[in-house]
Amino acid sequence: MERLGITILILTLLSFNANSQVLTITDNSPTENFINEEFCYTDFVTNVGVGTPGYGPYFRVEVPPNVTLNAVSFLGSAIPLTNLGISTGPALADPLIQTGTPTDSIFAAVGNSVYIAQLPVGSIVDGGPQMEVEWCWTITLGASVGVAESIQITPVYQFGDTPTGSNGPIVFPTVTESVIPTAYRLTKASNNFEQEKTPGACLPVEYTINVDIANGITLDNIVISDVLPAELQFNSIISNGGCTETTLPSTVTPGGSLVISCPSVTGTLGSADVAVVYEAYVIDYLNETFCDAQVLANNASVATTSFPPQTAADTSSIQHAIILHSNNAGGPASIGQTVSYSIATEISEYTAGLNAYSIEFVVPDGMVYNPASLTWGGAPVTPANVVVTPGPGTGATVTVDLFAENGGPLLPCTVPTLAYTADVNQIYQSGANVLARDMFNHTSTTTYSLIEGAAGCTNSSSSGINIIDIDIVKTINNSPPVGPGRNGEWIPGDIIQYQIALTVPSQDLDNVVITDFFPIPIHDVTTLAPAFGTDVVFDPASGWTTPPIGYTIDPVSNSLELDFGDISDAVTGGSVDIIVNIDVEISTQPYANGLLHTNFAGSVSDNSFGDNVVGTEGTVFMVGAPDLTLDKNVVSSDNATATIDAEGNISGVDIADTVRFELIATN
Repeated sequence: MERLGITILILTLLSFNANSQVLTITDNSPTENFINEEFCYTDFVTNVGVGTPGYGPYFRVEVPPNVTLNAVSFLGSAIPLTNLGISTGPALADPLIQTGTPTDSIFAAVGNSVYIAQLPVGSIVDGGPQMEVEWCWTITLGASVGVAESIQITPVYQFGDTPTGSNGPIVFPTVTESVIPTAYRLTKASNNFEQEKTPGACLPVEYTINVDIANGITLDNIVISDVLPAELQFNSIISNGGCTETTLPSTVTPGGSLVISCPSVTGTLGSADVAVVYEAYVIDYLNETFCDAQVLANNASVATTSFPPQTAADTSSIQHAIILHSNNAGGPASIGQTVSYSIATEISEYTAGLNAYSIEFVVPDGMVYNPASLTWGGAPVTPANVVVTPGPGTGATVTVDLFAENGGPLLPCTVPTLAYTADVNQIYQSGANVLARDMFNHTSTTTYSLIEGAAGCTNSSSSGINIIDIDIVKTINNSPPVGPGRNGEWIPGDIIQYQIALTVPSQDLDNVVITDFFPIPIHDVTTLAPAFGTDVVFDPASGWTTPPIGYTIDPVSNSLELDFGDISDAVTGGSVDIIVNIDVEISTQPYANGLLHTNFAGSVSDNSFGDNVVGTEGTVFMVGAPDLTLDKNVVSSDNATATIDAEGNISGVDIADTVRFELIATN
């Protein structure tokens, strides 16, 4: 754009934190983390307070000597970091704020490193999208274990509450994020069924005692101890973790102590620096005359001269018979997908057998059971031994008499696996659609009796899947016009076309709302056409082409809200992916050099349980900074014989003549 006139420089005082807008950052840092191993976490950045937006958000980051800032990411891409060096006492100058102003100084503790992390965002408004910033750090080997390392993060609006910075920057209170350095971690786990076990040497359990040591940290004189409870019989050591077996429990008498010793071990980036694995089994301590169940706790500890000791435990329920319900989905499922389910069974060794045994499993509404798929031990189940009751909804309740199928008592230890398949349906029995993120949980219960007298005993399990979620992508659909002096950048007056693509693999979704937050002051949302179909249109590739039921322009948040309501392939006969193109002009409103810009799009939608999930995506772009030129021309003289040419040069003037000049400032 071109403007004629006089340039006036105005000096203003900086504004401080007496503003309605406050740039906030959450503290999602972990309570503790290993020394010398990278850890990352995501903080949420928002503008709190109704009123004026904040412009040019960035962070001053003060890092203690024993912590390294590895990377900062925003929208999946790394943010360039400006390293201001290590504080030596005097204040460091903030390169983003004019030198000599009250807020240009960063007073960091001596020895701390200071960084500037600038978000590629021009402005943040109250009610705008929640922005996610990922921080990645490493606590160095010089840190003291157990002593918190404090990271200081100070939010700043470089341009304060105006796009030109005329009121000065705003510096907000510092957020302290503390992480305690740790040297090692002890865990204990077993490979049992859902923290359940059945007694018997034929059903051994593997226990794993794991010492995960921080990378580069050395533990000296390690002693791992496991005192087996009296109900547990030790079998053998499977792995001693590369250490020495100092004491082994008896393989004949239950209980006893397992002691493993290591002179020293240095940690690696792996998670199993010392992994001790042993096999044991639960002895006959349940009463078979009734439905007995007991809780068995197995504790372990580790001691070292290097650091304080730690303990860990495995706690399980001990029962006569247990089942495990599982599936092969391997992740979120799609509409129409066939999922295989299996129900495995373990029976206590210390019974003469089960004289009654059945499994009832429930396929939920929204899925369809396949009767022909039912097998036991890989063979089809006899139809006479199966009762299928329709429901709930499109699902089924299936009861299988495995005692009858077996033709007599089921003998101890492992019995064959019951298996079946079910399909993910398009609709529920009510006619409502199966939606993205819907959850389907298959439940099962076994009812059994023991020959010794226990009757009507039960054990339950379940297996769940989710329907694959939606995805939103925001891109710029065109390129800046080409021409002299353009340099591939956008300038005021250009039309940017944004594209928002919402992918819905389930082909059904409820209460779909897409909101586009336009960066201030680059775009003025009120310049958009007042209705859908002019500046905001469907892309030719859009699967959903029914105009939104709501089209709302919000000047306060500078956003456009498109409410599509419920979408379904019952309308389209196929894809319901929403692809919208938005044409919006770059405004001529003045803004400061260096103001970065990101256009955000957010989606809100419900599944069948009304989970109301929000998703946000953005795209970063640059608008060309002002290019100011000054031209000086002669426009007149009081000497009537003087001559002025086309380029504004004058000739034929004498001393004491008055000449008038014109200054033209072009942006």
